[in-house]
Amino acid sequence: QDNPAIATAPYGVNLVALSDNKRLHNDFSTCVTHKVPIIITSMQPPKEFVDEVHRYGGLHFHDVISMRHAEKAIAAGVDGLVLVCSGAGGHAGMLNPFAFTKAVRKQFDGIILLAGALSSGADVRAAQLMGADFAYIGTKFIACHEANADDDYKQMLIDSSISDIIYTPQFTGIN
Repeated sequence: QDNPAIATAPYGVNLVALSDNKRLHNDFSTCVTHKVPIIITSMQPPKEFVDEVHRYGGLHFHDVISMRHAEKAIAAGVDGLVLVCSGAGGHAGMLNPFAFTKAVRKQFDGIILLAGALSSGADVRAAQLMGADFAYIGTKFIACHEANADDDYKQMLIDSSISDIIYTPQFTGIN
């Protein structure tokens, strides 16, 4: 707060690259203009984003839920893969994080971020021991004071348990 012009940590923007996301290209253009250090994409092959992000020196990570998606993202030249495993919020994958991390690490020496049902320091350590470089925790932070989520939604997250997880294509067309 005393030195707002000094960057204290990198930040990133997560862009959902669904074909019906009418904001995607405008949001991406804004990120490029401001040289956002980390761009995370999901849903469509990331090739159209990789080169532009690399041109200004940014890092590009891509969410994947299968080896087929991982291989496409690796071929596109991403810097990192977010392995979205069982239990993740948003468009969760169904793969076991142990098997998925091991399989991806055999083919990829870039950055691996593990996502899915991670919410504690012990989970972060387990992700590292499995071969991931980072643990990707999202849902737990939605309930924090700083998040813009509705208070009822925050409370629902606090009150929920593993038995409340439902996979549905109802919202985005993807489980």
